[in-house]
Amino acid sequence: MSYSGKVTHRRTGEALANIPVSDGRNTVFTDENGCFTLEGWERAHVISVGVLTTCQNDWFIYIEDRIESYNFVIEPAAPKDDFCILHISDTEIDKTNFTDRAVFLRDMVKKYSPALFLHTGDICNEDGLK
Repeated sequence: MSYSGKVTHRRTGEALANIPVSDGRNTVFTDENGCFTLEGWERAHVISVGVLTTCQNDWFIYIEDRIESYNFVIEPAAPKDDFCILHISDTEIDKTNFTDRAVFLRDMVKKYSPALFLHTGDICNEDGLK
């Protein structure tokens, strides 16, 4: 089992070299022709590129038997001098107004434009905690 493909630029069609590609366990970098081959991992569900892109869903491809080549057409996001990550965790929702929290988070994303918004906890209620 192995996964191979190519990474090209969305607007120019140019092959992108030195782009990290992963199956969740193994990571390789694309060669000068934008090509990669991962040795494969039996528990893998997606193949993903390890760069920020301008689209929300072009950086991963679900692994399916019918796919012979995992070809990514991406536009890497322009590098910025500043970098921001918004991180939240363990957002229990019982006896709280989750709508207020969601509005607060939305406003923080608008205000800071984070490169990443990570939720590393679970959304649960009191029964789920028990």
